[in-house]
Amino acid sequence: MSTPTFLHPFAPPTKPADEFLSIVSGDGATVTDSDGKVYIDAMASLWYANVGYGRSEMAEAVAD
Repeated sequence: MSTPTFLHPFAPPTKPADEFLSIVSGDGATVTDSDGKVYIDAMASLWYANVGYGRSEMAEAVAD
């Protein structure tokens, strides 16, 4: 079993592209990969404060 690989934005890829997770959607605090596996998005907090995905109340507050 191989460990999932995340690409840091300042690091060059160290594995072939087919070994990276392909995130296709997000909802709340979770993201889903192209195989349908759901992950808690804990990587987001490394660079900014994540408020989650699909939060219409947040989009409305920003728009106001």
